[in-house]
Order: sequence, then structure tokens, then C-alpha cells
Amino acid sequence: MIRPRWGGVVGQKTAGRFCLLMLALPGLWMGVYFIYPIYKTLQLSFYDWNGLTTQIPLWVGWENYRAILTDRVIPLALGNNLKVFFQGAIIQLILSFILGVLIVHARSRMGRVFLVISYVPHMIPLAVVGFLCSVVFAGTGPLQAMLTGVGFSGMDFDWLGNEKTAFWAIVLTGLWASLGFTVLCYTASLKEVPDELVEAARVDGAGLFRIALHVLLPFTWSMSRSLFVLSTIGAFLTFELVWVMTLRTGGPLNSAQTLVSWLYTHMNDMNFGYAAALSAVVFALTLVGTVCAYAPVLLGRRRR
Repeated sequence: MIRPRWGGVVGQKTAGRFCLLMLALPGLWMGVYFIYPIYKTLQLSFYDWNGLTTQIPLWVGWENYRAILTDRVIPLALGNNLKVFFQGAIIQLILSFILGVLIVHARSRMGRVFLVISYVPHMIPLAVVGFLCSVVFAGTGPLQAMLTGVGFSGMDFDWLGNEKTAFWAIVLTGLWASLGFTVLCYTASLKEVPDELVEAARVDGAGLFRIALHVLLPFTWSMSRSLFVLSTIGAFLTFELVWVMTLRTGGPLNSAQTLVSWLYTHMNDMNFGYAAALSAVVFALTLVGTVCAYAPVLLGRRRR
């Protein structure tokens, strides 16, 4: 096999041109499908437009952003997004790590069977998951029948039709649908831990809890950080389950609305300027969360 030689000044220039050529197509794709839409969305957020080409967009300045600050649904929707973040980035990751440790170090066939079963919901589209779970949480659904069978006959109400339980039913559905993915990631990461370290800790008298806390957790810190970022992004982009399980209403009294579902509601109402402004806010929140997640890593590298 003949390999190109990049020695000398001419070779370095050739290598530089070759790298620029290889980066040109991804750069063009990113500019057309990522940077330009962001620019147009930010531009549209300062206009009042109904989405029809026959209407000339009306410049309103910061009015759409002021409307966001005075919108009564926004605090409720943001609170729901934070609930999803707390469930996905904290509770789910802790639960997934515990299950991953039990699967890897229990060394039983039941652990592998549980891993496969827990991953199945992640393979199903979220729209289908939302439809199935809306049937489960219905007032006459299987969940209500099971509660009645064990003696809770007085709890006869629609879980998705109650403003206090509607969004928590959606959160539980999201946990069930995504738990298998994070468990699989932790299982793969835990299998990379050298067996010698685990055996040495056992010889020193450490139990499974201390091994998980002091040996296994540091090795999975990189995976935890990546899953934390994905959970943060997913928390602020929650939409499918809300839209499907509440039948496109956002729940009773908008109790299950999220920022993206409320954004989509304004798009359906042909209020594209407000929707664009809310899109910019969601993008900023997601970007801040991602930067905060990676800030310790960047600061650690600079200190070195």
C-alpha cells in the first residue's frame, strides 16, 4: 500500500489543502442545515408573522420576548421541563448505574434477560409508547383495573385527566421508555473496568456498595457526564409524549405543557414570531446546560 508523504513545506501545504477539502462538505452541510436555520429563527423572533407568504412580517422588536416573560403558561412549562431533567439526569442515571452494577457483577442469566427486556421500550417509537401508555393510564385502563383488583376501588379517576397526576404519568412513561438505553450504556462502561481492581477491593474486605462507590463509579464518570448532557438536552426538548398522551391539548389547564409543546401550540395558531422567540429561549437553555455539564472538564484541562 502506497502512503502519501507530507514532508517539507510543499507537503504541509498539500496536507492543509487536503484537510480543508475534507472539511468543506461537512462545513457546508452544517452551515445550510444548522447555522442558517438558527440565524433565520433568531431573525424571525423579532417579527410578527402568521407564516403566510401573502403577509409581510411586521417588525416588533423585543415584543415577543416580553410576551414570554408575561405568559402565565411559561413558568408551568419550564417547571415541567425541570421535572423531566430531575427525573432523567439524576434519578434515572442513579437507578441505571445501580442496575448496571447488579447486572455486571451479579453474573447471572437473569441480569442479561433483564437488560434485554428493559431495552425493548427504547426500540419502540415514542409516539407508539405514548399511545400505549395513554391507554394504560386511562380511567378504564389496565392500571385502574389492577388497582381495583388489589382493593383500591376508591381510586377511580383518569390519571391523564387530572391536573395533579397528568404530567407525572408522562414522566413515568418517559422513564420506562428510556431506562433501558442508560442501563445498557452503564453496563458497557462497567465491563471495561479491570477485574483486578475489583478483586483487589474484595480481598481488602470491601463490599459491593464500597466497590461501586470507590472503584466502579470513577471509571464510569465519563459515561455519566455524556448521559447527563443527553438527559439535559432531552429534558428541554420533551414533546412527543406530551403531545400524544394529552391528545394535543397539553393536559387539563395546561398542566402537562412543556416549552416545546407550548411552542408547537403557538405554531399551530400561526403565531410564528412568538414560536421563534420561544425556540431561541429553549436553544439558549439547552446550550447553557450543556456548557455547565462540560465546564468541570474544560477547567480541569486548563489547570493541567
